[in-house]
Amino acid sequence: MRHYFSYLLRIWQPLSPTMKGDLNTPPKETAWMASLEDPHTRQVYHFNSLAGLYQFIQQRADAPDGPPETKPVPPQPGQSPPRKE
Repeated sequence: MRHYFSYLLRIWQPLSPTMKGDLNTPPKETAWMASLEDPHTRQVYHFNSLAGLYQFIQQRADAPDGPPETKPVPPQPGQSPPRKE
């Protein structure tokens, strides 16, 4: 039985059109997105909301014999976190 889980957590807000250069318009509120990466398997799980992230973590914690088998969800357009160059 597995008694701990390790993930690399990334959270970000995608840039909205008003955040891309129009300094006279206040930024529009956008939803937070997240991903978790298992450092052992390199599986990445993507979430379109923090609620989905919380639900995933709760399901992992509640599983009596470890995590259920889950397939990684491919990222949707605009879902990747910003990369540092």
